[in-house]
Amino acid sequence: MGAERTSEVWRVRTERGTTVQAKRLILTAPLPQSLALLPKDVRAELTERHPRIQEVVYEPCFAVLLLLDGPSALPQPGGMRLDTPDIAWIADNTMKGLNTGVSGLTIHTTCQFAEGRLESPHDQIANEIIAQSRRWLERKVTRRQVHRWLYSKPVSFVGEPYVALGNPPHLLLCGDCMLPPSRIEGAVLSGMAAAEALLKGGV
Repeated sequence: MGAERTSEVWRVRTERGTTVQAKRLILTAPLPQSLALLPKDVRAELTERHPRIQEVVYEPCFAVLLLLDGPSALPQPGGMRLDTPDIAWIADNTMKGLNTGVSGLTIHTTCQFAEGRLESPHDQIANEIIAQSRRWLERKVTRRQVHRWLYSKPVSFVGEPYVALGNPPHLLLCGDCMLPPSRIEGAVLSGMAAAEALLKGGV
């Protein structure tokens, strides 16, 4: 998977081997992943024009999804930010209206928990988090899934709403790493600013 630039268009190769062609390219993935998709000369031009993209640092975490055989013990409204060494956030997706029929919890670990366990087996991670979450479960876990999230939260930022190459821009990078604070709102505002720049340049 990767992207290459010709004189007039971008060609993006997918994991399935197909190729998509377009005049403009917007990348919204975490910066290390976005940069890895680009040709070496384009990366060099980006870092020369926007040197702070090399300085962005992300915190890792694990996202653990649990399905229960009944309602969880999480209080309304169904989401809690915790101040513990290992668990940062827990949410009941059923209370939030994201699923019906089963009780599903999403748990995010802290960066400190993840940093020492990035190569640990996912079953081990799930067992540790389930053990520490018992007070909010009170039910049997019927299914579980663990995602290692290397770029869960940027802790330093580019300092611009987006970065671009070309006039009008043919390549734009945006996302939650551009301007603080690191929240969904920041990612949305960054994407809107990039879209506005793209539209002004003519799509």
